[in-house]
Amino acid sequence: MKLLLYFSDAFAWQYLEQRPFMEDFWRDRVPLHTILGYSSTVIPAIESGKPPRETGIWTEYYFERQESTMLERLVSRPRLAWLAVPANLARLIAFRITRRLGRPDHRMRVPLPVSNLFARHEIDYKRFPAVETGDTLADLFERQGLRVDFRFVESGLDPAAELARLRATGGESDVYFYYDPSLDEGGHALGADVEKLSDIIDAQAAFVEAATAELERFDDVDVLFFSDHGMATVETSYDIRQPLQDLRFGRDYVAFIDSTFARFWYRDDAVRDSVRARLTDVPGSFLTQQDQVEYALDFDDDRYGQDVVVADEGVVFHPNYFPGKLLKPGEFALRGMHGYRPEAPSSYGVALYRGAGRSEPLPSPIEATDLFDVVADLVRPTPADVGQTAHS
Repeated sequence: MKLLLYFSDAFAWQYLEQRPFMEDFWRDRVPLHTILGYSSTVIPAIESGKPPRETGIWTEYYFERQESTMLERLVSRPRLAWLAVPANLARLIAFRITRRLGRPDHRMRVPLPVSNLFARHEIDYKRFPAVETGDTLADLFERQGLRVDFRFVESGLDPAAELARLRATGGESDVYFYYDPSLDEGGHALGADVEKLSDIIDAQAAFVEAATAELERFDDVDVLFFSDHGMATVETSYDIRQPLQDLRFGRDYVAFIDSTFARFWYRDDAVRDSVRARLTDVPGSFLTQQDQVEYALDFDDDRYGQDVVVADEGVVFHPNYFPGKLLKPGEFALRGMHGYRPEAPSSYGVALYRGAGRSEPLPSPIEATDLFDVVADLVRPTPADVGQTAHS
């Protein structure tokens, strides 16, 4: 048996509703119910089958006080606060340089007055698993003695070149796992417009069909094509710090603002009440305790925020700590965004299946964490396999 896993980051269910995608190829086509968060949240959950409360990973950055640098101490002084803007711009440029060199200093993304307050999970999407979260699909494959060919498809999918690479493996692997971020990158740049993204979608279809045919020369093939979340077109942005101007950032409160999330930590309850009162008109909503339980974000501590505001679908917050380029205040570089509440129509991803290794149809919608069990069922040895191994 061969297993072909194709992870298309940000392939939205709405794309399948708006445009055909390999209609006669798949046996099962169901929407995927995502997890509140970004790929840094959903990928560890998919790879482990565990929700955030069990993986311990919600967002890349979390509150953890670290030793401050000399520059951070300088800009924290009121008389030298004017240094923060040019220093932050210089740090963003330096971050881009170090990222291209493969050695990014992620702390440079965070504004200087509070950059010593945050640490980052060591997530690397180019490896499998992307982050250590206990038992993962990689461990499952190793226990089963399966040979895995993991491929991070960088710089856009070239179906012909990728098929040539696959053919060169001679069918030696049991599991072929592709991670393709091109649709996520395209959606951010162009918006959630299926026609503008059609070249990317067509390239994925062409490769999956050709790769399946190639692997079928060696054995039966199960194919699981899935994503982690959907995509929404950005309609407007909102300056979430503007109503808080009379409060002292870094002293009265700390905020981590990441496109669709604004996470807050407060000096005391009075500041918390003040921030909440000033944000009554925000185009978004504060997570309640019930929300945190429902979204599996009910952690034992407040490292991910004492309060979390989630933007309404199609809205983004600024200032954003993850700008795609250097921007003027109030600008947002991306035309498409995700990270909205999982029940938002644009948030649904996809799960598509072809093969004979699974008798039951995929549930609709399927939970992101349930993909782990689907894969586990597909690679679990059958009685015939066990008997053949014992006989040999």
